[in-house]
Amino acid sequence: MAFSPVCILTVKERETEKGNKSPNPPITPNQARRSNLEEFRSLLNNFNLNVQFTGFTTDNTQSFSKKTAVAVVHKNDKISMPKKDELDNFKVVAVMTTYNEEDILRKSIMKLVNQGISTYIIDN
Repeated sequence: MAFSPVCILTVKERETEKGNKSPNPPITPNQARRSNLEEFRSLLNNFNLNVQFTGFTTDNTQSFSKKTAVAVVHKNDKISMPKKDELDNFKVVAVMTTYNEEDILRKSIMKLVNQGISTYIIDN
């Protein structure tokens, strides 16, 4: 985050187990969601990330239920710059997920490869 202007992080919502023996188990699903989101925010803050937004988003196109926590993190000026030898070994890798996207896949991959970015494709 010392170089990137923005980062989007996601994590799938943790399901609470039935019969949870926690001293303060969530009473309703909404309370469980709130505690998961608060835990996610706390984790990001522990790493001194400059979190601008947190919330929930969908994780599939079938149910559209919002069960994935999302955070928008802005550039963090508090992080020190890497040393020159660390920069010399730095590599960018792109991971793309696809599903029936033949019309744009080749152009997208070629744009990344022409910039020297290693690309991994996960199909469906």
